[in-house]
Amino acid sequence: IISIVDDQNNQSKKLAVNEFLIGGEKNWVIVNIPLSLLNIKGAKINKIIFEQNNGKYKARIFIDDVILT
Repeated sequence: IISIVDDQNNQSKKLAVNEFLIGGEKNWVIVNIPLSLLNIKGAKINKIIFEQNNGKYKARIFIDDVILT
């Protein structure tokens, strides 16, 4: 799950990251999530939150090359 918190401490809606997988290689996965789907409406981003949603397996993840456009 991903969501964004703006500079007024408003949290965006939550999106399931697995719905935006577009490929990858060597255990890395590319994810492309349009900011418009998070409904932040031009606010300044204060935090990006990644959270687990199944509560069972707490896999270690690594996040690299975050690009906001």
